[in-house]
Amino acid sequence: MVFVDIDGTLLCDEGQLSPGADGAIREARANGNLVVLCTGRSEPLIPDVLREVGYDGAITSGGARAEVGGAEVWDAHFAKDELRGLVELLDARGVPYLIESGSDLFGGPGLREALVALHPNHPELAGLPLAPLARLRADAVGKVVALSIDAGAVEAAVEAIKTLGASLHVVAGTIPVPFGASADISPIGVNKGSAVAAVLAHLGIDAADAVAIGDNYNDAEMFAACGLSIAMGNADPAVQALATEVTGTCAAGGVAQAFDRHQL
Repeated sequence: MVFVDIDGTLLCDEGQLSPGADGAIREARANGNLVVLCTGRSEPLIPDVLREVGYDGAITSGGARAEVGGAEVWDAHFAKDELRGLVELLDARGVPYLIESGSDLFGGPGLREALVALHPNHPELAGLPLAPLARLRADAVGKVVALSIDAGAVEAAVEAIKTLGASLHVVAGTIPVPFGASADISPIGVNKGSAVAAVLAHLGIDAADAVAIGDNYNDAEMFAACGLSIAMGNADPAVQALATEVTGTCAAGGVAQAFDRHQL
């Protein structure tokens, strides 16, 4: 079973698919391997190009949810008080945020403007489908993303979040932006690795038979949960040090190189 990240791994800087990745995934699946996306994105944000390639399941929202073979096998969420305190803190500091709840996305004040400013090459983000806040279920939110063109505001908010208690897990810088900053906030213990473990247990597959491929700090737990971990050549050296080995960059076809090296 192969767990593969999306941004910086399957999709490169301009949103293009890594060279050879489509053929590699199709061939690996034809050979009997299972390929599961493992991404910080929520399910609605999985791009059509990957849906066209095909995959056997998806771990989304940084490990808050997992489905494989059409069955949901993992669903984690904030406690109501945790989410309320987090949203109030971000609102008070004027930091925009995206709330991910299953197939629904909800946005805090200034979110659309922040998305457009942070991703000038993707104007379609201005039309990101956001559900009305009245539909938000506080007990069904697995991840909140804080993001702003003001990096200092995000960094200060992250420090303030630490004062809310030890029940929140924060990973900064998971969204590649040329300026500004972002941070993923999840309940403690909710990460890609915990979702990977749930998927493997559901299918009765040993971790020794699992491969993880990623490029960022939110892939660390995924690396640890699999017998073989592969960091992208474009990953930070500290992320590469967490993996068993390093493949080529996204732009150079690193995913296809890894699939070929291990005869997937």
